[in-house]
Amino acid sequence: MKRITVYEANDYITIGDGKNSLNQKEVELLQKFIKKEKLKSTYISWEMGKFRFINYVGLITIRGISIEILPKTNKHNKEDSRKSLINMLVNSRFIDINYSEITNIDLKNENLLEILAYLFTIKMKKELSRGMYKEYVNQQDNLTMIKGKLKIKEQLKNKSKKTLKAACEFDEFTEDNLLNGLFKSISLRLIKNIRTLKTLDNLNIILANFVDIEGRELNKYNFEKVKFHRNNQRFYESFILMKKLLFGQNSLGEYGKDDGFCLLFEVNDLYEKYVGILCKSIDNSTSIQDKSEKLIIKASNLIPVVQLKPDIFIPEKRIIIDTKWKILKKSENRYGVQVSDLYQMYAYLTRYADVDRVILMYPLNDEFFENGKIIEKYLLEERRENSIELVAIDITSKKRTIEGLINLFQNNNWEVSHGM
Repeated sequence: MKRITVYEANDYITIGDGKNSLNQKEVELLQKFIKKEKLKSTYISWEMGKFRFINYVGLITIRGISIEILPKTNKHNKEDSRKSLINMLVNSRFIDINYSEITNIDLKNENLLEILAYLFTIKMKKELSRGMYKEYVNQQDNLTMIKGKLKIKEQLKNKSKKTLKAACEFDEFTEDNLLNGLFKSISLRLIKNIRTLKTLDNLNIILANFVDIEGRELNKYNFEKVKFHRNNQRFYESFILMKKLLFGQNSLGEYGKDDGFCLLFEVNDLYEKYVGILCKSIDNSTSIQDKSEKLIIKASNLIPVVQLKPDIFIPEKRIIIDTKWKILKKSENRYGVQVSDLYQMYAYLTRYADVDRVILMYPLNDEFFENGKIIEKYLLEERRENSIELVAIDITSKKRTIEGLINLFQNNNWEVSHGM
């Protein structure tokens, strides 16, 4: 399989025959996939002989091609970039894992598909060791003895054919059910796309348990038919991981019939949700996407024309945080912050009477900046007690992010940072 790893917004994939390139046939296959899945065209920038992904992170795997798109923090360290992505996914509650569960995965060399596949297999092995799941499944068959109820219409056909068997309909308590069939099919799909030896060993063990199970088609219709109750609840985590592998954030839809996977996330939304959830863990007054204030209303009917919607509002701390998935650059004027972003922060300060500080929060990716410490501070000319602040936050782990947020919430951190 051809495996390409790029950093979101920074790296291009060239069109050609090089090691990290796609040839014209592969590009056409990718374009077909993009169109079928209705991926946002504004997030894929096509230029002469090359293209790049903007605001998408994750993985696309189709027909012998694997494209991994990592967050652009810590650009030259794939392991930390993968850790950052997994950290945001875990704490945004997209996947439910502990870091202890991925200690056997080489994060430096293995992509998101390998990581999630490994997690799926260890969860499945654990539950299968407790026994296979069985349920009553409706069956129809011609039997030598009557079982269940007789199917009159089918029995008349048997009689006309002079067969001695009875057309029966009955419920059978069996391992050959929909849930197990889906587990078998995803395992067969994974074994074609995975290279980690430990995961492959686990998949072979799982498939040995499912040797007498009929595989089921991996589509949304079949997934929606699966119902969980006390008898099969122990397989729920494996089921959710299976859905993530197949449908991801941008559902595979009918493309799920092909031997591929798509796990794509809009990183600006993921980053916002991640920071918001951790802010709420520190201060329960936190609200996300607050809509309590309007900037402009129509005179004739008082309907809002411009609705203010800050990413994170923490009334107890009199703070608004607006997350920006951009890289601060120490070499640029205002570190590369757009004037339009400052106008937006000014609007928050003027409309939210109980807010003193508005934070523009960026991911930390440069040792020049300190985690959660103010990089630059702007004051309003007419109200100098109010400030707009630039801050970078470490997203490589939950612990580091919380440390940065606590630094930020301290009132004197500007003086400490500025004086160093």
